[in-house]
Amino acid sequence: MAFIVNKLFFNRKHKEILHIVSVLNETVPLTAKKAFKKITTSCLLALLLAGCQKPATKEPESIAVNEETSQPAITVPEKQEPVQAKEKKLSEIYDWEKARIIDYSYNLDFGEGQVLQNQDYVFYPEDGCKIARISKADGSKKTICRLSPEKKENISIHYCLSDDRLFIEYDSNVYSCGFDGKNLYKIISRKKLKKQVIAIEPGAWYYENADTLKFHQGSLYLSIGGFIWKLDLKTKKTTKISKEFFRACFCGSTLYYISTRGSLYKINIHTGKNSLVTKKECDAHTKTDGELYYVHNLNIYMYRKGKKDKKIFSFEKKLNIAAIFDIMSDSGKIAITYITDDGEGSVAIYDTRTSSFSKIENIKDITYLRYFAGDMLFYSTAYHDGEEYISSLSYPQPARDKTFKTTRENITQPGSTE
Repeated sequence: MAFIVNKLFFNRKHKEILHIVSVLNETVPLTAKKAFKKITTSCLLALLLAGCQKPATKEPESIAVNEETSQPAITVPEKQEPVQAKEKKLSEIYDWEKARIIDYSYNLDFGEGQVLQNQDYVFYPEDGCKIARISKADGSKKTICRLSPEKKENISIHYCLSDDRLFIEYDSNVYSCGFDGKNLYKIISRKKLKKQVIAIEPGAWYYENADTLKFHQGSLYLSIGGFIWKLDLKTKKTTKISKEFFRACFCGSTLYYISTRGSLYKINIHTGKNSLVTKKECDAHTKTDGELYYVHNLNIYMYRKGKKDKKIFSFEKKLNIAAIFDIMSDSGKIAITYITDDGEGSVAIYDTRTSSFSKIENIKDITYLRYFAGDMLFYSTAYHDGEEYISSLSYPQPARDKTFKTTRENITQPGSTE
């Protein structure tokens, strides 16, 4: 009976259910009719109500699932940093054997040398009072500046960089131009500069020329007659700020310089206050990573204001050394040019960050280190046949103490002859 009822219910419409109830009332015996009728009627009414709420058509099983279907986790891609192109080494940017870099004289460790660079270019002076520019992006070379000689003899040209321009000294005339050589204009003439200098220090114009210049904190600094002079770019006024000096370098608002007697002084470039730094006799000094280092008795000391200076390295224990010619620095590394007891010149490098030491031997005829950056050394050599060109060589970066023996094949010396 239950099977018949269920089959009829699921295959007919609501009005057919009432007919089924009538048929059952007629076929069931009287004695059980009343009770059975009541039960059947209740069941059919319940099914009828359920059927009215939902259609009789069977729905897809997926809809009958009551719990939330789990979704696959969405992976958010990590933020990708832009891929930085590997910076080329200085030795990879250009074939330096092609460069004929004029070796002009200048005060060591005050001007930055004659090979200079910024983020985009490397600059160096060429024959004929020209400045060449090498692109770091593609290694292309361009002559950006030609200064016409005012005299027959070749006059030294010195220059320095600011964030957006070149400053050039030629025959004591001071110029400025863009990194492309354009918009060249004269900041101060030789005549006006000489007039200001001799009014303060009459004997300073004895050499009749500026030795070098450097841009620092909005002003130009020149070496003239053994003194350091500050040129205000707004007022064009020249001020003497140092005693006679041998070497000088900037560290923040302080200019440190070694006098001709070997004493180390400092001067505040804003107030002009001058004072002695140490009683030790200093051979050379340099700045790297914001700290000042100086050489005394072939040892490197770090200057610490208000504290005892710290001895950080002894060249004497590492080298057969007679004297130090000069000192330069780059990115935490300090390089010295020295002469041995045998009269041979060479270069040694101390890394203040890693405390590693290296020396480069067999550099033919080296006299002074002119520029030191990355994996390149640019240096002066003993001149042959009157040619005065800067030589260069590349060297590896040591992770620990090491000696590098150079050969003729990996040394660029365009100005020397066999």
